[in-house]
Amino acid sequence: MKEDNNREQELREENNELDVEEMKSSLGSKMSNFWYFYKWQTIVGVILVIGIIVSLLQLADNTRPDAAIMYVGPSYLTVTDKKTIGESAQTYMIDYNDDGEKVLTLLDINVVTASGELAAYAYQMNAEAQKRFTTEVVAGDSLIYILEKSFYDILVEQNCLAKLSDVLDADMIPEGSDEYGAQVKDLPFFTQEGFSSFPDDAYVCIRSAPDDSKPNYGRTLEYWNSNRVLFRSVFAYRSK
Repeated sequence: MKEDNNREQELREENNELDVEEMKSSLGSKMSNFWYFYKWQTIVGVILVIGIIVSLLQLADNTRPDAAIMYVGPSYLTVTDKKTIGESAQTYMIDYNDDGEKVLTLLDINVVTASGELAAYAYQMNAEAQKRFTTEVVAGDSLIYILEKSFYDILVEQNCLAKLSDVLDADMIPEGSDEYGAQVKDLPFFTQEGFSSFPDDAYVCIRSAPDDSKPNYGRTLEYWNSNRVLFRSVFAYRSK
């Protein structure tokens, strides 16, 4: 009798295990079928959800800059440097978007500079910096650039920059300046606290005004003019 009960218990356990395996198999089959027939709909749905979340986060943080600078070079800007630069720049800016604040954003991209046998090494080290630089030039907020010479030369060659003579009065342009930019060492503005952190041989330039015939990625003429105000102040500044 006891043996019969044990056998019956074993059979029940085996049946339960079979039921569980069948459920797993059935669920796996349903998931496989669902993925086969609705794979792309699912992927598109996930992308849309992510896009909505990102948009909501951007709306929540809707502070827009009144001007934006991109620095590309070997010097490292500390958090204190960036804070001081942002505060100092407010004196020379306008509140372009009428939000009651003057906001300057500063994107700094550090690069390795080298020549001779180390040039190839520097090029490899700067690969990621090149990508960030290109992305910002194409679609970023930054319109005022402070650039190491090789990056300045890239934008000159690509015809991305405004001529100084088109943006500044003649007496604002330092003697010996390039057609599209002037070096930090020739601009007294960069003797001020914070701004003195930029290297003397970097070139200061501004992107050309938006052209309606080309994609501008939200960069309007009004926003460019707001950056132009700061840019002109940089060149008009005279040491006291």
